[in-house]
Amino acid sequence: AIFAIENASLDEVVTVSEHAASTIGSSVYLESGEQITLEELLIGLLVNSGNDAAVAIAEHIGGTEEQFVERLNQFLEEKVGTENTHFVNPHGLYAEDHVTTAKDMAEITRYALRNETFRSLFQIQTYDWKGKAWETTLINHHRLVRGEFPYEGITGGKNGYTPESGFTLVTSATQKSLELIAVTLNAWKEDLVYYDTLEMLDYGFENFDTLKLKKGTEKTFGGQAFVAEEDHYYTVKKGEPVSETIKEDGRLVISQGVETIAEIQLQPVAQTFQANSENDEKEDGIENSQTMEWIGLSVLVVATVIFGVYVIRYRRIRYYE
Repeated sequence: AIFAIENASLDEVVTVSEHAASTIGSSVYLESGEQITLEELLIGLLVNSGNDAAVAIAEHIGGTEEQFVERLNQFLEEKVGTENTHFVNPHGLYAEDHVTTAKDMAEITRYALRNETFRSLFQIQTYDWKGKAWETTLINHHRLVRGEFPYEGITGGKNGYTPESGFTLVTSATQKSLELIAVTLNAWKEDLVYYDTLEMLDYGFENFDTLKLKKGTEKTFGGQAFVAEEDHYYTVKKGEPVSETIKEDGRLVISQGVETIAEIQLQPVAQTFQANSENDEKEDGIENSQTMEWIGLSVLVVATVIFGVYVIRYRRIRYYE
């Protein structure tokens, strides 16, 4: 979904292929030749786990399902930073080399949630679907998103299931300044992923907090000042002391015990002063140039007056003689 959002426009019209329409598993019952917007396909994908929608999106973005997946894997590794993920299809049906980890799924979700379009689709509870072959109200398969288990601050989620991988769940939630992502994989019973998710969210909100390094904050190393040019946020464990160390290159390292919580790159204040100094020198040069011009003009005027007086006086002396 996030790859499609970043590489196409939501109002693009997609023509569904026979291959996409015949995809097995959960479906939004697309028909071959049906034309539908990319936005609707993304809703069918995220809200109703439409495997047919996934293939239709992949073919529209990549030309073929295989070409799409090749680009997707490259995107995940290079831009998102996954380390142990390799996909061979866009929908998650079992394949031997189709693998990921809870950590990578959390990284993918964190990356995707930075996109406001994805965030808005990720939290849809219901949607009136009007396809060529199927008209219904889609109800989000994620039971926390649709409110079956009321929990404060749920901002989105996606569920999944195959016999080989068990029940899986990705959930995001926000309370105050802290946003959490919980990932559970390979549960043998559906209820377990929700129980585990709620326990993890409770643990996160009870034990962690998000702090802010404000824009304009200065730190000093060996007489050299560094400044934060924008707000930076980092998460710490409640009740444990936080230490800060500024490095020679301006990196602010924030730690709790032996664990590094965040590294924030600050900028040298001298760069700003140097720029101002260069501007001041230019302005001083202009002012000096203008001053010299005025001095030169004044000297010329005075010299002209003196010369004029001398000429007049000389003529008078000549006249009296």
